[in-house]
Formats: sequence, C-alpha cells, structure tokens
Amino acid sequence: MHCLTKAIIQIEQGKARGEINRKQAVLCLEAVIAKCAEASKVWQDYMGSPGAPGDKWSVLSWVGAERAKQLHEIGLEARAQAIQACASLDGHSGHSGALEDAIIELAYGQVKDGETGQDVAKLAIQRMQERVQEIRKLITRIEAAPRTPAKNIQTTPPTVKKKPMARKAPPKKPVMAKKAAKKMPTKKKSATPKKSAGKLASKKKTASKPGKKKGKKK
Repeated sequence: MHCLTKAIIQIEQGKARGEINRKQAVLCLEAVIAKCAEASKVWQDYMGSPGAPGDKWSVLSWVGAERAKQLHEIGLEARAQAIQACASLDGHSGHSGALEDAIIELAYGQVKDGETGQDVAKLAIQRMQERVQEIRKLITRIEAAPRTPAKNIQTTPPTVKKKPMARKAPPKKPVMAKKAAKKMPTKKKSATPKKSAGKLASKKKTASKPGKKKGKKK
C-alpha cells in the first residue's frame, strides 16, 4: 500500500502530477476492504473445520489446496483494485508500488516452530483487520485532502494554437535584369502639336517670299 500513501501525500501537499479521481479511488479501496472480509471468511471457515494436521513447514498442508486457491484468487482481485486506486489518485505514480506488500494473507507461507495451522489463521485474520483499518484511514485522508485547482487538472487534452503561416517574400529580380534596365535609353518626349504646327507655318512663309530681281545692264 506504499504507492497509495505516497500518492495521497502528493495530493495533500498540492503536488499531484496527474488527473485526480477521488471518487474512483475511494470505490476501489472499498472493494479492497470487501476482499479482505472475503479472505477472512475463508480463514474462519478453516478454523471451524481444520481437518487433519499438516506438517510443521507448510501452511498449505494445514489449510488445504482448495482454500489456498480461493485466497490466491481473492488476493489477485484485491491487488488489481489497489493498482486502480493508485492510478485514480495519480496517473504518473508507479503501479508496481501496489505490489510491494501483500494485501490478502495467503496460505503459501511456512509454519513456525510451535505453531499450528489455527495459529496461522488467527494471525492472518488479525493482520487483515489491521489492514482494513489502515485503508479506512487512507480513504479519510483522500476525502479530506485539499482540492487541486482546476487549472492543474486537465480532463481534455490542451488545444495547440496553430502558428500563422509565414508569407512568402516576392521573388527577387535578377541582378542582370536591373543593369539592363539602367542602360536602356529613355525615349524623348514628342513636341506638342501646337509648337510643331507653328514651326511649319514659319518655314512656309520664308519659302514663299520672292527674291529681288537684278537690274539690267545698260
């Protein structure tokens, strides 16, 4: 349960990095509590009818293969719910943290010297009761933790603003074309019609005047 505790501390300090779903996390932890109660019932059933004693090494030999299988399946379901609770509190937290310690007491351990299968069953029930109390405290902390500001919670992916397309610069004129344009002579403006007409008239007058006749020699 270390990943749950770590995720809750991040929420309490306002340092949660992922999207927080408190309701989902609480539902998952309540499901873990229900699995603990289910496993405790299996151990209690064993205590009610322990059967033949097992050897001094294997708990499985005392509890029986069928009950051990039931406890194993319950343990897998409880672990899956704990992993989901971690993901609901902080999507970036390591899910493997939920696997650091067992939630359900399984029947795969060893019997210590001087113990019997019934002693192991009592201890297993006691440990799961303590675990249930620990989980209830975690639920209380989740519900009482300060709310993360809405700006830190992104339920939808952020929209990316498109950058405006850069306008293409007009193509530059070749250097040779500019030089050729400078060398081309500029056209002279034609004379206005009035001035040209006046010049023609003056030329006609001078041409029409007769020359002086030379006198006859006597």
